Amino acid sequence: GIPVTHRGVSVGFTVVTGHRERGGATSIDWESLARVGTTIVVLMGVAERGVIAERLMSGGLDPATPVAAIRFGTRVDQEVVRCDLASLATTEMDSPATIVIGAVAAFDLGGLTGTTATDTTTTTTTTAAEVAR
Repeated sequence: GIPVTHRGVSVGFTVVTGHRERGGATSIDWESLARVGTTIVVLMGVAERGVIAERLMSGGLDPATPVAAIRFGTRVDQEVVRCDLASLATTEMDSPATIVIGAVAAFDLGGLTGTTATDTTTTTTTTAAEVAR
């Protein structure tokens, strides 16, 4: 699992929708979220991940910021795709997924047996049981 807060790493988190409103406009101030300095959890954001990443980086978030996209969370067929913010737009992932952005996205505190995690920075896939060892 990924803790959204962790002592000495992230003292808070913001949950926000990544889904655009009708007409393509967006009322989310991603640049301001980038400056808050806490974990950002994006729901329904897979289709807009490129715009989200671009706006977070333009707000000052480091392109090397860890990102994890979790699909089917808490299920035995859970999938976790990891990358950095700079490669979020081009990293393959499927909907539905919850996207966690911030230092804690690099953490894996164990998970369900049979789940898979893909780290696109090293292009390896491991099961949660292997990660826990």
